[in-house]
Amino acid sequence: PPPPAPNRSSAWRKLEATLDGLLADYAKVDGAAPEHLEVRNALFALSGKRDYPQVFVPSSFTHSSVTYSSLTYVGGMAEVQELLDAGGECGALAAIRR
Repeated sequence: PPPPAPNRSSAWRKLEATLDGLLADYAKVDGAAPEHLEVRNALFALSGKRDYPQVFVPSSFTHSSVTYSSLTYVGGMAEVQELLDAGGECGALAAIRR
């Protein structure tokens, strides 16, 4: 059998701490909230995955009025950590730095 899924809450807290440490500008979307159903489904469709947390990098970004022209799926906490370990902060994650 597959290993049990990690606790979503702890995975999110670790990701949030990592992004804060990078001084990343990010928006949280609570996919369980009914008002975010459409956004959640669009993000699931983009990533091809239905798990949490998920990180997307915008190609253009406006934080206050939330304007994203396109998003690229990066992955979850494991993929973010792999990027950081490989020096990827200058690549895929550089777009979200403050």
